[in-house]
Amino acid sequence: MSKTTENKTEQMQTPWLPPAGPVTYIGPDIPGVVVRMTSFTGVIPAKLLEIAREKCKAVRQLIVPMDKIAISEMATRTEGMALHTLYQTAAAFAALGEE
Repeated sequence: MSKTTENKTEQMQTPWLPPAGPVTYIGPDIPGVVVRMTSFTGVIPAKLLEIAREKCKAVRQLIVPMDKIAISEMATRTEGMALHTLYQTAAAFAALGEE
């Protein structure tokens, strides 16, 4: 197996982890799971982690360190920014009502 293939395999097997330290979810409300601008200083709810890891990977980028809230939140409202597109993807997922 080539080194590149090994690295890709390793990346696929490594579970996504949220940023270390206090974080805030800046995405849209996901009914029954999380409300926009909810901060977590300890454990992130298992249901939100499951969505971020398996069901709607856009949510991963919407869980941001607290020191990045202002700039990240502004980017979710600015067309053409990656976080805006990710926010829209998460909103579409939330609208489906699938937890």
